[in-house]
Amino acid sequence: MMGGLCINATLLYSELNILCGVIMLIIAINLSISGFDKSEENRIFSYSVYLAAFANICDFLWNLCLTGTVNLPVMAMYLIDFFYFISFGASALCWLIYTDMVQKNDILKNKKLFVLYFVPLAVLAVLLMANSLTGCLFYIDASGKYYRGTLFYAQQALSYGYIVISAVKCFSKATSRKNYARRGYFLTLSTFVIPPIICGIIQITVQDIPVLSVGIVISYLLAYINLLERLISLDPLTGISNRREFLQRLEDNIKSLKATEDLYFLFIDIDSFKSINDTEGHNEGDRVLKEIAAALKKYTKTINGSCGRYGGDEFALFVLTELNVGIESVCAGLEEYIEKHRITRKGGKTVTVSTGCSKYLGDSDDIQGLIFRADENMYSTKKEKRKMKNGENCFK
Repeated sequence: MMGGLCINATLLYSELNILCGVIMLIIAINLSISGFDKSEENRIFSYSVYLAAFANICDFLWNLCLTGTVNLPVMAMYLIDFFYFISFGASALCWLIYTDMVQKNDILKNKKLFVLYFVPLAVLAVLLMANSLTGCLFYIDASGKYYRGTLFYAQQALSYGYIVISAVKCFSKATSRKNYARRGYFLTLSTFVIPPIICGIIQITVQDIPVLSVGIVISYLLAYINLLERLISLDPLTGISNRREFLQRLEDNIKSLKATEDLYFLFIDIDSFKSINDTEGHNEGDRVLKEIAAALKKYTKTINGSCGRYGGDEFALFVLTELNVGIESVCAGLEEYIEKHRITRKGGKTVTVSTGCSKYLGDSDDIQGLIFRADENMYSTKKEKRKMKNGENCFK
C-alpha cells in the first residue's frame, strides 16, 4: 500500500512538472514563431522562459532519482541539482535584465552594472561546485537519502534575490507620478515575484508536489499576457505607441497634471511624404517613418513627455513643462532636435517636419479641443513654409 502511494506521489510530481515545462516551452516557442522575440528585450524574456523550462526538466529528473524510480550515481544527482539551480538562477537574472530594459534602463550598455548583476549567479555556481566536497548546500548519503546543508537556503536567496530586486524596481516605477500612464503595467511586473515566493515557501515544507513550478508558470503566464497587451498598444511599423495608447497616456497625464505645470500637445507631420512614397517607393517611406519615430522617442527621453504615431505620416507628442515656457519654445526645441538627426531621402535631401502645438487650458478644455487647435496650428505652419518657398507646392 505504501509502495502504491509512493508511486502515485512520484507520478503526480512528474505529471505536474511535465505540464509546467510544456506550458513554459509553449510560451517561449510562441514568442519566436510570432516574431515577438525580435526586439532585444523580448528576446531576453524568452531566454528567461527557456531557462525556467530547463530547470523544470532538471527538477523532474531529480525527483525520479530521489524516489528511486531511476537509479543514477550520486555524482550524477549532484550534476542534476547543479544545473537545476544554475538554470533557475540564470532565468531569474534574465527576468531582472528584461524588466530593466522595459523600464528603459540600458543595462546592456552599462557594463559595470551588467557585471555586478552576474555576481550572485557566480557565487551560486561556486557554492554548487564546492557542494559535492563540502555538503554546504545539501548532501546525499550512500543509500541515496537527501539531506539539507547549513547553507541550503543560500541557493534560494541568491536566485530569488534577482526577482525581488526586479519587483522593488518595478513597484518604484509604478508609484512614480512620471509613469502614471503605465502604472498598471509596472504593477503587474512587480507582482511577478509573489507566486514563486508563496509556492517556494510551500515547497520547502511539502516536497512531494512541485508547487514552486506551478508558481513560476503562473508568473510567466501573467507576464506573457502583460507583454501581449503592451505589444497590442504599439504601432507595428515604428514601435512607438499607437493612437489609442497615446491618447490614453495623454488623458492620464491631464488627470494628474500639477498646478505648477503646463501641458503642450504637438502634431508632427512629415513634409513632402507623399512625394517620398510616389518617387522612391513605400520601403523608403517606411524607413523615413521609422527614423522619425526613433528620433521622437529619443527626444521624449530628454523631456517629460510621450510620443505616438497618430496615423499615416502624422505623429503626436505631449510635453509637461514648468509654467509659461511658451508654445514657440516647445515647437522650436522639437524641430531643432529632428534637424540634428539629419534624416535624409535617397537623393540626400534632408527630411523636414511641420509642427503644430497647443496648450491645455485647464478644466474648461478637453482633448478634442487640444488636438483641433494643434492641427490648425500645424497647417498654418505649412502655409507659412509654402509662402517662404515662393508658392512652390512642396508639400502634400
